[in-house]
Amino acid sequence: LLATIIALEVIIMFLAGVLAPIGKSMKLKFKIGANKYGKYKMFLQVVGLVILLINPESAATQDWAILIFSVAVLFAGMSIGDHCRSIIK
Repeated sequence: LLATIIALEVIIMFLAGVLAPIGKSMKLKFKIGANKYGKYKMFLQVVGLVILLINPESAATQDWAILIFSVAVLFAGMSIGDHCRSIIK
């Protein structure tokens, strides 16, 4: 579970690095930086990782981590939507 989460974060960072120059070449103007949803997502991810690091073998801990990361995914979607709405042609 932990390796999957880290791999997904690496993919997201890679996509941001690849898509930013494409957007600039299309003459799109957009805000750079975290919005409030992205900050909530990162907070929940940190909480989930801390919980997993405290007791990774416990089934209850893994259930809580899955729940926390599921909520973080919702905030990630809202963050992406907010970024898409902020793009100005």
